[in-house]
Amino acid sequence: MRASVLQKFRSLSIKNKLIIITMLVSIVSLLVACTAFIAIDALSFRRKIAGDYTIFAKVIGGAASEVLQLKDPEGANEILLSIKENRHIVSAVLYDSEGKVLGQYHREGWPFTEPDLKKDGDYFLESHLVIFHTVKLRDIPIGKVYLNTDLQGLATRFKGYAAVVSLILIVGLSAAFFISHKLQSVISDPIRNLAEVAKRVSEQKDYSLRAEYDYRDEIGLLISGFNDMLDQILIRDMALTQSKNNLEDLVKMRTTTLEDEIRSREEGEERLRTFSEKLQQRNRELQDFAHISSHDLQEPLRKVIVFGTRLKGKYAHVLDVQGKDYLDRILNGTHRMQGLITDLLTFSRLTEHVHPFVPVDLSKVAHETLSVFGAKLEETGGSVHLGALPTVDADPVHMHQLFHHLIENALKFRRPGEAPKVKIGGEVLLGNGKHSSIGNLLKISINDNGIGFDQKYIDRIFKVFQRLHDRTEYEGNGIGLALCQKIVEHHGGSITAKSTPGQGATFIVWLPLNQRPAGGL
Repeated sequence: MRASVLQKFRSLSIKNKLIIITMLVSIVSLLVACTAFIAIDALSFRRKIAGDYTIFAKVIGGAASEVLQLKDPEGANEILLSIKENRHIVSAVLYDSEGKVLGQYHREGWPFTEPDLKKDGDYFLESHLVIFHTVKLRDIPIGKVYLNTDLQGLATRFKGYAAVVSLILIVGLSAAFFISHKLQSVISDPIRNLAEVAKRVSEQKDYSLRAEYDYRDEIGLLISGFNDMLDQILIRDMALTQSKNNLEDLVKMRTTTLEDEIRSREEGEERLRTFSEKLQQRNRELQDFAHISSHDLQEPLRKVIVFGTRLKGKYAHVLDVQGKDYLDRILNGTHRMQGLITDLLTFSRLTEHVHPFVPVDLSKVAHETLSVFGAKLEETGGSVHLGALPTVDADPVHMHQLFHHLIENALKFRRPGEAPKVKIGGEVLLGNGKHSSIGNLLKISINDNGIGFDQKYIDRIFKVFQRLHDRTEYEGNGIGLALCQKIVEHHGGSITAKSTPGQGATFIVWLPLNQRPAGGL
């Protein structure tokens, strides 16, 4: 309802709004003034009535003092009958010093209920005024006067007030309407003229029109600002027209240039397509070559290993110490070559076969991987503490390879004479901050108590064939960490490490918990 009234008020013209606002203000002002006047007068009138009847009660008390002393009921009733002429007194009672009724008067047709005696004073009860007055003789109470009067005089006075207030409202509102109707044009006329000019400008698109005004108040500022705006629009419109003409010429020139560029780009895309097809063909040929070469390289190595092993088994007794040493070096070198070729093939073929990502329980993967190192742990007296790891979307084969190389690396680079201790833990981080674009992340930490490394070599340890120690100290081909990095990056993650020489190392792997549907390596 309130919203409907406000909506109707907003749709009125400025002229009617000004008249309504003026009338509302006048009504509120008159009502407040009349209410205050009536309230003050009513309060004064009540005090006057209370004062008059208090005096009347004292007069009755003075006249009845002798009767009260003698406790004469007939005399008391006779005195009370004298107040019959006062048509506003409803009832009157005289009490003796013990509080017993000595005499009473009640107007006909009015019910009477004996009141509770109260201390002296006046009491307004709804439509009645009650007076209590103690009659004293030489400061000794000899009785009490009770008067009960109606307030018809106050009601009559209020009726008169209503007539006067109605007359004042009619006259005041009439004057307010007349004045507001005459003066509203000072505000509404220039605004209406401004609205008409704005409408003409909008319909005719003629920005040379101007609104006339002869005011120095806020309305004059508004009209002046509107005219200034039209000046700016006119200047801008002329500039836009000129720019449009220039732009058409420029578009024609640019269209010709773009057509030439499009033809050149299409030719370039065709050349790029041809080059891409040739590159894919070369990659396939290289992969086939790597497969054939690995087979051809491993075949003679297997023969060397087989016959070298037979030679060592059957003829070791006829070889001297130096011959046995030469034979062991041949076999060790052959085994290293075979391992190197296998690792290179694994590294090169990591992304050759694309597998869909599936939910992988990393705790299960880590436990299965640890079973491979049972003998190594028993031999070195080492231990691996495995914390809780969640399930992620990944390639299970690659996850086994990742954990295998990281655990192998932690056990390999142990300090001499000290059992290796490895801790593996995982922490799920919500996708906020720098990783917010890839969702929730899993942070895997692999901490060891090994020899560690200088942090300045952090980029070197993840490159193929990059080793920080001599092969005679720690075996390996320098491919494991590079393979880990490639696996992690193809899963949309990253790997890094923190270390201090002699104080162990911590490898940190970041992996997305969930991969996109098109994921896979």
